[in-house]
Amino acid sequence: MHGQEQTLVAETTRIKEIYEKDINQIDNVYATLEDEKCDISNLKEGDYVIYDSGTNGNITCIVLYEANSPYGLQIITNRNVKQVTIGRNRDFETSRVQYNNAIEILNTEALAYKNNIYATDARCVGSNPIDKSTEINGPVTMQFQYNGTTEIDYKNEDKNYETDKKIMQKIGIYGIGESYWLASRSIDTVQTYCDFYLRLVNKEGELSGDYLGGVNSNGGNAGAACSNGLRICITLKHNIKINGGEGTIDNPYTLEI
Repeated sequence: MHGQEQTLVAETTRIKEIYEKDINQIDNVYATLEDEKCDISNLKEGDYVIYDSGTNGNITCIVLYEANSPYGLQIITNRNVKQVTIGRNRDFETSRVQYNNAIEILNTEALAYKNNIYATDARCVGSNPIDKSTEINGPVTMQFQYNGTTEIDYKNEDKNYETDKKIMQKIGIYGIGESYWLASRSIDTVQTYCDFYLRLVNKEGELSGDYLGGVNSNGGNAGAACSNGLRICITLKHNIKINGGEGTIDNPYTLEI
């Protein structure tokens, strides 16, 4: 091979190496950009996502807490997923038990929508977003005597709902035109009676409560059957990727593992 030909071959080889190197670098850049685009940490408060709940199908949800929040990445159902009735029996003791078990009942109902492929937990909105089982135990001290004592075996009121409420109001998803339970209790007590409620958001988007029982100096009162919707907060796994959508209500993000 003549010197000129050798030079041409060497130059061609060098150009090919540069081309292949540059192509690999470009591919790496595109791969990095694609990974960043699909990173679940890109989900922001108020973004819409489609969540596959498993046996209950796809549900439109909204990002409630971002991945870097103290609560992890949590999404909330856009609407109620079902109705839940609490306080079915007008018997006083049954009503008391229903009230005391209400938060556990609601969180257990929520677990039916936990898809183990995508989620680590599910809870009723209004429960403590770090520990959904957080409650304030009784007995409750009253301002009067009932059956010879000022204490009664009801669980006490809490403010667990306030954390969810604050962010829901901030992103405009608190009122949805239908009532739904909050996994949180309230108590109304004065000198003549002590009434126990489970909190809810009513159709007008206002904080309210349904009466689940109470007592006065003359005896115990049972609450009526109360039915409201269930909205669920779902904690997503860290290894989920965004595989489509724009995060809007008309074109929610879709997710994959």
